[in-house]
Amino acid sequence: MPRLLTQSADAQHRNAIVFCCDPAYLPFAALAATSIAASHPDRHFDICILSLEALDWPDTLDQTGIRLMQVASDGAFGGFAKD
Repeated sequence: MPRLLTQSADAQHRNAIVFCCDPAYLPFAALAATSIAASHPDRHFDICILSLEALDWPDTLDQTGIRLMQVASDGAFGGFAKD
């Protein structure tokens, strides 16, 4: 069972849009997440970017309200293909 290691903020809502990525895919996940945040400034859902690795988030995006979360998989995803 994956477990939360770090997060940039606590959950604010019961619902969330979650992007799962590694550092290489972060620019694409960030583009989609910031577009959603800009389109829904009064949203009633969290926007989260989840990774198994620490992500380097630009300070300029801190005001978006997007939550960064790092989890430990504890082998939960071991059987998935990586290609």
